[in-house]
Amino acid sequence: MRDLLVTNVERFDATSESASVTLTSDAGEVVAFCFPCSCEPGASVPNRLHVLDTTKLQSPFLDDWPDDERELAAKERLHRTGEFAYGGCGKVIDPSAGLVLVQGFVFDFGEVPAGAEFVEFEVTRLDLP
Repeated sequence: MRDLLVTNVERFDATSESASVTLTSDAGEVVAFCFPCSCEPGASVPNRLHVLDTTKLQSPFLDDWPDDERELAAKERLHRTGEFAYGGCGKVIDPSAGLVLVQGFVFDFGEVPAGAEFVEFEVTRLDLP
């Protein structure tokens, strides 16, 4: 996976080690929480975002669904639902490590449902380690 580009860093205050970091991939943009944060705009960071507090992680379809409905349900999507919160659907790229690819970002869930090729998710926070 290609590294991510840091496009903005907003520290919570002048002395804070915590920051809101805007990252871009080839296909999208996310805002992640970072602590301790040493990022600067223009820097490249490894493409692996940690997921904190997953409220939904499941297959976007059932096994008995027709192929056309499965394809529609598994369509890649990512939308922001809060300051660092996101929902969407992505492709499982490493089931043993719990890695999911969505819009050029690798989300580390730690684990994904057994046998899932795609997952639908909701997370309350993305972290940049």
